[in-house]
Amino acid sequence: MGPTDAAMRVSVAGLDYAGRDDYVGLAPTSAERAAYPLTVPIYALVERRPVRETEARQALDFLRFVLEDSADLHERAGYLPLPGAAVGQVETYWRGHLPYAPR
Repeated sequence: MGPTDAAMRVSVAGLDYAGRDDYVGLAPTSAERAAYPLTVPIYALVERRPVRETEARQALDFLRFVLEDSADLHERAGYLPLPGAAVGQVETYWRGHLPYAPR
């Protein structure tokens, strides 16, 4: 299977993005036969206890925009957005682990 949009979407669909290991483990991979095996998510690091909480909130607002509202920008740049379920898992992780995350 080549690196087509369809094959990469299969790669990220249904994977666990809940951060049970605080996202320090290997990037998840799919066992699906139609999945492109070299598809990997891009991560952004944020501080749990930042020195400047206002700026940390702004960074999280930007990341929320990237996850929720910029699918067309991803595709124009040659990237795929995370599936909606994965976005929900990431945002749930934020609320549980980042004291400055919107509730």
